Amino acid sequence: MKTIAFYTLGCRLNQAEEEKLRRQFNEAGFFVARPELADIIVINTCSITGVADKKSRQAIRRLKGLNDRAKIVVIGCGANELGQLPEVDLAIGNKDKDKVFTIITQEYSLVPKFSQQKSSTSKRTRALLKIQDGCNNFCAYCIVPYLRGREKSLSLNELVSEAIKLRKLGYNELVLSGVNVGRHDDLEGLINELLVKTDFPRIRLSSINPQDITPKLIKLWSRDKRLCRHFHLSLQSGCDETLKRMGRPYNGADFTKVVNLIRKEINEVAITTDVIVGFPGETAEEFTKTCDFIKKTKFAKIHVFPYSVREGTKASKMTQQIDSRIKKERAKILRDVSSKLRENYLHDFVGKTENVLFEEKKGSYWWGLTSNYIKVRYEGKVLINQILPVTLKKENIF
Repeated sequence: MKTIAFYTLGCRLNQAEEEKLRRQFNEAGFFVARPELADIIVINTCSITGVADKKSRQAIRRLKGLNDRAKIVVIGCGANELGQLPEVDLAIGNKDKDKVFTIITQEYSLVPKFSQQKSSTSKRTRALLKIQDGCNNFCAYCIVPYLRGREKSLSLNELVSEAIKLRKLGYNELVLSGVNVGRHDDLEGLINELLVKTDFPRIRLSSINPQDITPKLIKLWSRDKRLCRHFHLSLQSGCDETLKRMGRPYNGADFTKVVNLIRKEINEVAITTDVIVGFPGETAEEFTKTCDFIKKTKFAKIHVFPYSVREGTKASKMTQQIDSRIKKERAKILRDVSSKLRENYLHDFVGKTENVLFEEKKGSYWWGLTSNYIKVRYEGKVLINQILPVTLKKENIF
């Protein structure tokens, strides 16, 4: 029996696609192995930025060097371009992403042996469910609409059926993933169906754009405590001038209205975000506006990214590209701001008791997450995939 390994770079949607593939091969009787032991290595590539593209190339070469006898299959956003590398044996582009299992089994004459046994997975705590793909926004810095195409939603029946299977596998948290989860044809209806037809203790949204948040959607959280108190809202910049150059369809005032709506309806909610620093034309004054906006909004955490040129995007052709030294300086400043905001957010929960889903053990400690995305360290016996109440202390929350 052939063995297969998976290696994924990039976004949570890539991770969701890998998990589904992993389950398909496992259920078909194929052994999922470590890359150095596998006959076939499937590399799910990321090409959203020039840096991501470089990392995908490096991963292909490193994994081929680790296991020279393995067949290298590349999928994902970089497959068409990276498929030209001499280390690659088979490339499957995004237009055929739903056929990856069939293409690989046919290409390498693999004979599935389906069984009724539960498939084993490497992760049994949080399951990623892809509900949507593609993007219609065409932001100036982003190549995703060109790589993943226009927006497409998976059907409610298909998604509910898949969610039921995931719950039977033992997962305790379901994470709804996509390029733009808020652009699913009926996100509110989907969440309602999942709440009614599954018994997941937790359902979480991955990153969502602020323009896709509605009062009707947020009301769902006030009605059912199984919905996680965490929203990752994509900001990208706190300066209106920068947002306009980026092609983002909102301004700071719009974003603030959404934040206020969420906080009004959901107690102790965590609002996290992404910010790009050093976007072409970003002046010192514009960067200061972003810092001030972030401090005023009081995010629970910020993911900071120095702008990375991606050929094929509008931003790559813009003048006034920012020097890399300045981008690094601004990234450090914002990360320091993020650390302080995180410290303030965590301080408010010291002494409170929160349910924690434990995911892994490192050393003598178990690590898990609360509904509002506080990382918790805890000593105990075997706690994997258990949800337990924990009193939060300053020294055990991160």
